[in-house]
Amino acid sequence: MIVKLQGGLGNQMFQYAFAKSLESKGFEVLLDASWYNGINSVLKQLKKNNAEIYKNTIRKLEILNFNISLPILYYFNFEEYMLYSKKDIKYSIFHKLYIKLISRKYRNQQTYSNHFIESNNFSHKFNNIKEFSPYSYFEGYFNDIQYFKDIENIIKKDFTLKKPSSINNAKIKDNIINTKNSVFLHIRRGDYLAHNSIHINLGTTYYNNALKIIKQKLSEPYIFIFSNDIKWCKDNFLHYINDDIKKNMKFDFIDGINEILQTCYYG
Repeated sequence: MIVKLQGGLGNQMFQYAFAKSLESKGFEVLLDASWYNGINSVLKQLKKNNAEIYKNTIRKLEILNFNISLPILYYFNFEEYMLYSKKDIKYSIFHKLYIKLISRKYRNQQTYSNHFIESNNFSHKFNNIKEFSPYSYFEGYFNDIQYFKDIENIIKKDFTLKKPSSINNAKIKDNIINTKNSVFLHIRRGDYLAHNSIHINLGTTYYNNALKIIKQKLSEPYIFIFSNDIKWCKDNFLHYINDDIKKNMKFDFIDGINEILQTCYYG
């Protein structure tokens, strides 16, 4: 079985956890990392449509920083794989019996392609693992703990870092852990602004409401702000937050995951 890796680190971790769950069920599993070889398939299609946003993916295969245990295919030809997997099935004795015994209109067409794309009913198929053949190819994000909740300890072990954190990052980590009522707040800009046709840009109402809910649950929350555009956040973010919400809250802006450059307190 092959599971496609795509997207940023968070998505890679979910896809890996899904792949490990397949392995735990007795399958041999490989990871397809060809999406990170320059241009991904989605942007290739955009180029065909003369889209202006065609460019190399900015994502990196950051999951390699963890002690992962599944083999990785850095160069993988999906079309060639599908051709051979279909051929293997077509000429197998089981497929011949399948064709002979089951009427065409009742055959499961997935048997021919073995290409499973995550959908609303995919979790049901996953629970009935017999629906998948050893030659299956899985594509999706699998952002659901239900896929791997039974192997939680294995996932945690694989997601340990190969190298220890830098001194500065370790200090930030200790500061967050030792801070009472600490809260992570992430503001994504950068690539999201360039692709606003496919991503949702959250407005000031969202952040005001979110901070209001946090205040209802925590007294004097300490907000650690992360972003791929931390300069914009430092210059603008707090101007969009209502004064009554900012009251009795602290904000730390994390710059480059190296040092805390600015601390704001609203009393």
